[in-house]
Amino acid sequence: ISIRRTKPTMELGAKVEWTVGSFGTWGLRGVVNVPIIEGELGVKFFEFHQQTDGYMRDGFTGQRLNSSNSENFGMAVRYNPSATFDATLTLERQDQTSKPYFASATVPGDVFCGFLPAGACGGDLTDDLYTAYKVVEHNGFYKADAVTLDMELGLGAVTVNSITSYRDSDENFYADFGTAGLFIAQRPQTYEQFSQELRFAGDLFSGFDYVAGLYYFESDYELDQSTFVFGAPAGGIGVIGHSESYAAFVDFNWEVFENVRLSGGGRYTKDKKDYEFPLILSDSVKKSWSKFTPKLTV
Repeated sequence: ISIRRTKPTMELGAKVEWTVGSFGTWGLRGVVNVPIIEGELGVKFFEFHQQTDGYMRDGFTGQRLNSSNSENFGMAVRYNPSATFDATLTLERQDQTSKPYFASATVPGDVFCGFLPAGACGGDLTDDLYTAYKVVEHNGFYKADAVTLDMELGLGAVTVNSITSYRDSDENFYADFGTAGLFIAQRPQTYEQFSQELRFAGDLFSGFDYVAGLYYFESDYELDQSTFVFGAPAGGIGVIGHSESYAAFVDFNWEVFENVRLSGGGRYTKDKKDYEFPLILSDSVKKSWSKFTPKLTV
């Protein structure tokens, strides 16, 4: 599955879409293309906004619950000086904020039930799926920045594609365990990744086409979770993760005779993962795998 943004058209133009829905939900999408050098250099600006008040309602106050706001915006610069070279640099940012509600899954007889306001104990386990009895509310956020460089070079018999991408994210959310904020975990985490793909495609001769390439991926992840019981710190856990992946692949289609096609290829992949748990283990946990996956179809 390949999902790609449209390239800058290098022609002056714009597109706007506005949507509106129930529960204070609305969205706005906009794209503006601006030529810099006619037929050679152009810029595209894009913005996507989505927000909602939430479809849940607080049984105590009537307030809407699960509100969220999302922004995704950026720009792409395309350089296309000739029919044989095309390059697009994309910069984008995503900002999400939300207010998840901490309802209660406790029932009479549970220990936590005695510490909840009247009506909250068992109140979220009724037939009314859209009314919740919120006790605690925290803000959560997710932020991510990304840059991608997509280049294509035509060399006659072979076309070369290079895709370089970097992304980092920062998020902080609270996780509740059905106790309406009496037993919760705060989960701040960071993540970054880099990938590079290099592809070669073309026709060796009439009726025979191929794609071959190399791929590299690297990521780093860090989680620092803190647990709170009745609002007091109750320990935590830290995780630091690193992963790497290398791959080489080839795929071909050969029309041997009329109505007879031979398709085949293979991919070799090597993965390495390394995890550290500073508060639990003194040594890191490491493992690596490799596999070759061929295919042949008539």
